[in-house]
Amino acid sequence: MDDLLSEPVEGAPLPALFSRASAVHRQLEHASPPQLERGLELCRRLVAEVRAADLFSANEDAEDLATADIKYLLAAFFLAELLNTYPTPPTP
Repeated sequence: MDDLLSEPVEGAPLPALFSRASAVHRQLEHASPPQLERGLELCRRLVAEVRAADLFSANEDAEDLATADIKYLLAAFFLAELLNTYPTPPTP
């Protein structure tokens, strides 16, 4: 997983970010806290890039979505899964 997270996320194209986030998601159960932190950064960047690309609109129907873009709907899911896995400190 370290090789997926060692590359910078800045300037990476959307397909590359998605591919890396998808691979990180598949390996979540084996991730260390530093890997989770870098995975969170990656997924946050992916979500931001999907929003910036304006791939989806509230006034579009499912038929209006480009088939190649449907996978990017998983960006928020990948981020949510990482956040759910991230260890939280115990409450006093």
